[in-house]
Amino acid sequence: MNCLVCNKELIGKQRKYCSRRCEHIASHRKSRGQAINVRPRRSHLEWSDEDIQNRINTKSSKIIYCGGYTNSKSPMYVYCDDCGQPFKWNAKGLRERDTIRCDNCRHLLFDIRKKERVQEIQERKETKHQEIIQRRKEEKALREMLLQKTCQRCGKKYKANKINQLYCSTRCRNRQHDANKEHLRRLRIKNGNHDNISTILLAERDNNICWLCKKKVDWNDFIVNDKGNFLSGQNYPSQDHVIPLANGGSHTWDNVRLAHCKCNTEKGASLFGKKKNGQVILFC
Repeated sequence: MNCLVCNKELIGKQRKYCSRRCEHIASHRKSRGQAINVRPRRSHLEWSDEDIQNRINTKSSKIIYCGGYTNSKSPMYVYCDDCGQPFKWNAKGLRERDTIRCDNCRHLLFDIRKKERVQEIQERKETKHQEIIQRRKEEKALREMLLQKTCQRCGKKYKANKINQLYCSTRCRNRQHDANKEHLRRLRIKNGNHDNISTILLAERDNNICWLCKKKVDWNDFIVNDKGNFLSGQNYPSQDHVIPLANGGSHTWDNVRLAHCKCNTEKGASLFGKKKNGQVILFC
């Protein structure tokens, strides 16, 4: 006689169940109105190749059973229809919900995705590099355009070394600087107190003596070139302002002295000068 629940062979004569567990299961099924007897579980050894293939198809349609099945604890041989690679797989997976995965396909898919990722990164780097090159070309073209300037002194077109360069050469820059100084000097004379001072009258007042070096001036120290331009020499007399116009001085008799052209140039717009022995003197 067999157990009414698990169909296991019984040893005793009066017993209906093989264990307390089966007895409790039968009592539980009776309370629910269910049948005590159930269809006995089919043994793994009774599975045919078709049954195993049907079980595999529920997990993956790309895996084909080859053989080698003995029990649920031993491996069996299957075949991947995608890559054509045979491999071993544990038969225990037939009763579990895990899907069958081909390691070769997984590695191939990983390699493909890796190559795509590397290619994407490479294309992104190349695109970024091209953008940088294009931006540098645009910046260079803009700089070249900004360096093409017109001299504010002579009107000549030239290529500047710096963006804030205004003149084509040092000569034009110095000439414009001197012109600005002269314009400022004349403007100060015009707007401030000034007298009509003659160099001849100034020389008579100062007895033809340079007030800077205390030596006589030479009225004959000049030449006239072929073009008729008057060129004064170093000892030719000139009008020098004790307090320079640039420092707020006025063009009046009390602020003007007779001086050599050389001494006047050396003094410039300064109030101080140096003697030969290195001592500093105050001109005013």
